[in-house]
Amino acid sequence: MARKDQRKLFLCACLSDDPFLVFLKNTKMLAIRHWSYVKAIKYWREKLNLAVKNSKSISNIQKQIRAVHNKILDFFETYVDDSINIEYYINFLLGIASDLNNQTNDINEKKILSKIEENLFKLYLLFDPELDHENEMEKASKDLERLWSYL
Repeated sequence: MARKDQRKLFLCACLSDDPFLVFLKNTKMLAIRHWSYVKAIKYWREKLNLAVKNSKSISNIQKQIRAVHNKILDFFETYVDDSINIEYYINFLLGIASDLNNQTNDINEKKILSKIEENLFKLYLLFDPELDHENEMEKASKDLERLWSYL
């Protein structure tokens, strides 16, 4: 599977219900206004996931999903410290979505990734309305560079 497809699967896995929703719920700051963006992100994640799965055979995609899942666990255990906050995580996901959006030429994927970016940014603004957490942005971008060399 191409590196770009692994990166898309990585984004889908990071946005899946287990890490993303559990992390949001654990912040204790989740309000009703957050859910509209969370639902939109889930919707567009499923569209991206389907686009990746439709481009590959089912048996191959299952192996790749397992491989990407193992890489995610290994990456976060190796490179990211335990004190991840919501601002860092959303910045990290924004960076992945933005990089993928810049790399793809497929119009449908661009639309999907743009929608994911847009809703992640709106969600980020609810947690950090003044955009004060520059150090979280810097940490996330450094870890994102490590991720691209890792995948």
